[in-house]
Amino acid sequence: AKTFRAGDAQPRIRLQGLQGHASMTFAAAVIGLGNIGLGFDDNCSDASRILTHASAFHYHSGFELVAGVDPDPAARQRFTAKFGKPSFAAVSELWTAVSPDVVAVCVPTPLHYAVFREIIAHKPKAVICEKPLAVTLSEGEAMVDAAKTSGSLLAVNYIRRFEPGVLELKRRITSGELGIFYKGVQWYSKGILTNGSHFIDLLSFLFGPATRIQVLQRGRTYAD
Repeated sequence: AKTFRAGDAQPRIRLQGLQGHASMTFAAAVIGLGNIGLGFDDNCSDASRILTHASAFHYHSGFELVAGVDPDPAARQRFTAKFGKPSFAAVSELWTAVSPDVVAVCVPTPLHYAVFREIIAHKPKAVICEKPLAVTLSEGEAMVDAAKTSGSLLAVNYIRRFEPGVLELKRRITSGELGIFYKGVQWYSKGILTNGSHFIDLLSFLFGPATRIQVLQRGRTYAD
């Protein structure tokens, strides 16, 4: 088992560990049909605007979107109407009808741990989780351990590692083409767990892991 962040390698399926199966089509399910699961591109009927997990799976040739899960009947109805696939009110109902290889966890953060525990009991090939991974460090570590035990891949959806421009930038940095970098600065909104973590991950991807962490000044708390 390998726990990783999305984009560690760039095979066609973009899930390291599944790249040996690049000719396969993986059955995928989305747990949580809110904005990031379904809503952000709900009014788009083609692949011109892909902003959600459901659309990404639906329009990617390496995946087959097979189901969605949400307790909200209206969200389930929108999902089924758009994609023609079944939807369920609870994770417990999902595996009675389908057996997804890949599951996206798009529920609110406080529910990540409980939903993940339900999912991992079925040992899917991979779980893609929205960030932050969990509310607490102990829950996150327990999720990582459970994924390793089950033989499932666990990814956090740091999408910038997928972007062609970022991959080209990393190539140029790694090759030395752009010289030596002494400093990287990122500005973000909506708190460190929501948007800030994207840039922490991006800087780690581009320049390697942090060797020292220090808070120079406490800024405004998100939602203050």
